[in-house]
Amino acid sequence: RERRRAAHTPTAPPTMVARLWVLLAVAQHCAAFDFDDEEDVPMNGAGGAAAPAFFDDDATGLTVELEHSFDGKTFSPRGKLFYRDSKPYTGASGGAGRASARAAQAKLSGVSMAEFQRLLTTGGYYTVRLPSVLSEPQSMPVFASVSVCSLMASKFEERLHLSLASSGRVSGISYILPVATTQCPTAPLQRMALDEALFNTTVTVAFPEEGAKPHGKVPEHGFLPPEARAKLQRQQAANGGGPGGAGGEGGAPQDPAAGQSFLRRYWMYILPAVIMLSMGGGEPPAAEGGAAAAGGGAA
Repeated sequence: RERRRAAHTPTAPPTMVARLWVLLAVAQHCAAFDFDDEEDVPMNGAGGAAAPAFFDDDATGLTVELEHSFDGKTFSPRGKLFYRDSKPYTGASGGAGRASARAAQAKLSGVSMAEFQRLLTTGGYYTVRLPSVLSEPQSMPVFASVSVCSLMASKFEERLHLSLASSGRVSGISYILPVATTQCPTAPLQRMALDEALFNTTVTVAFPEEGAKPHGKVPEHGFLPPEARAKLQRQQAANGGGPGGAGGEGGAPQDPAAGQSFLRRYWMYILPAVIMLSMGGGEPPAAEGGAAAAGGGAA
C-alpha cells in the first residue's frame, strides 16, 4: 500500500523544474551585475543639469564640465563635476570656508579607449582641466596631468584635490593616484578593459589656511624693505607728518615707543613688583617697648 501511495504522489514536470532553474540563474546574474553604473544627471525645467540630491537648501550648488585630453591640446567632455559651497571663505573674521564636490561616473570607450591604448605604448600623459572660476565656463582653465602607466596601474582609481583661493577661484588641481610607476604594463589589457574602463573618482576641496597674525599695532612701514622704508620716511618728513615729520630734533625720526603710555612701556617691570607687594613677606618687626629696654640695658 505504501508503494502504491508513493506512486500516486504528484510530481512537478521536468520542464517546469528546468524553467525555475533558468529563472533563478537569470535573477542571480542580474543581481550580481549592475549595468546602470552611469549616473543620470537630473534635468531642471530649463533643460540644464539640476543640482544633485546631496545639495541642501542652505548650500549653493554648481555643475561644472570636467574635460580630458590625451595629447594636452585637444580636450573633450569627460563628465560632470558637482560642487557645493556650504560656507564661503570669509578670511580673518569668519575663518576658512567649507565646500564639497563629487564627480559623475566617467568612462573610456570607443575612440577615447583607443587613444588611451596608444598612449600606453608610448608612455604619454593623461590631462584633465577645469575652469578656474567654476561659475564661469569660459574662464582661464586649470590643468593637471598624470602618467597613463600610473593610471593603468592604479586601475583608474584617482583623486582630484581642488585648491581654492580666498575668492573661491580654483588655484590648482592635484591629480593623485594610489600607484606611481614609470613602466607601462607589457601584458595585454583584459577583455573588459579593452571595451571600456570606468573611473573611480574622489574629489576633495580645500581653502587656504590662515597664517599667524601679529599682536599689537604694526607700523605702516614695518614690513617694507630698508630702501622702501627709508623712502617712505623721507616722504613723511617732507610732508611734515608721520614718524619722520615734526617732533624730532634736526628732522630725525622719533622713537615709535615715545608716544606710548608709561604703563604700556614698563608693564613688565611694574607687574612683578605689584605681585611681590601684594603677597607680603618677612617677619613682623619687634615691639618698640622691647627694643627700648634692650637699648637701656646696653647703656
